[in-house]
Amino acid sequence: MQMRHLYRSLKKRTRGHRPSHIWLFRSGDDGLAPIIIYKYHPTRNGDAAADFFKNNPDGSYIMADGYAGYNKLKDFNRCCCYAHIRRYFIEAIPKGHEKDFTNPAVQGMLYCNKLFEYERSYRENGLSYKQIYNRRQMDQKPVVEAFLS
Repeated sequence: MQMRHLYRSLKKRTRGHRPSHIWLFRSGDDGLAPIIIYKYHPTRNGDAAADFFKNNPDGSYIMADGYAGYNKLKDFNRCCCYAHIRRYFIEAIPKGHEKDFTNPAVQGMLYCNKLFEYERSYRENGLSYKQIYNRRQMDQKPVVEAFLS
């Protein structure tokens, strides 16, 4: 699993210069020290990701936000990031309706919160990765299926 976050470089905009970008690629949480790679790219388009992953085998997985630049990764399985999904739901909740449980955006946020609660409890209880996988199938799969229905 790999994640991407886009960070603008700290360069100030000066006359005639466009902002540039630093892409961050991070390995998944597998119990080992994370691998973090920073890659400079002059634009935000998906060429940086396409170049970085050009030697990955077809069918690889990538977890990222919904940024369209990842459309350049043709043979990847894209996984959604629930933190980003949750943020989009929060942004969609009308002011004053945060406790309106009939609102679809509130319901979506609550589904995400439930998944985060499970993940937090797995870590707090020191479960192994195999145990976490099994608990996700038992605990979280019904939550995701309900969310998608």
